[in-house]
Amino acid sequence: MNIKYFDTHIEITTDISSVNKRILQNIAHLIPKHVTVVLRNQRLTAKSFVSIIKMIGYCYEKPYFARHKDVPEILNVTNKRDSSGNKLGFFADFEVNWHSNGNTRKKSEKFIALYCKKPGIGGDTYFSNGYLSYKDLPEDIRNLLHKLYV
Repeated sequence: MNIKYFDTHIEITTDISSVNKRILQNIAHLIPKHVTVVLRNQRLTAKSFVSIIKMIGYCYEKPYFARHKDVPEILNVTNKRDSSGNKLGFFADFEVNWHSNGNTRKKSEKFIALYCKKPGIGGDTYFSNGYLSYKDLPEDIRNLLHKLYV
């Protein structure tokens, strides 16, 4: 398995469509330690992507208008519209400056998987690691934070 380690994330360039379930589960076990795992240069269809995700976690159908037409477990995040002007995905009218997924749910996801078919124009996706940010704080601030309840 070809893995590059960075301070903020890891990147895997091995074709995951050809690996077995045990290797996929090993990749999933990297998520808690590294937070962001980027799988580069994959050649997956939407259906094969969801199939692989289901081998290492759960993936449910989304009840929203912006779900993928053939694979309802995937939500479209795009600013494109159809020929009638209807939104094809979430965030069609504006760019999202900040998004945090699932943090207000009673039971949040173990991980979020993003499937990028074609990179868009005019929007960037960045990932942040709150654990690293916390680690970089001075010890007195971390001690103060331990006393807070939100």
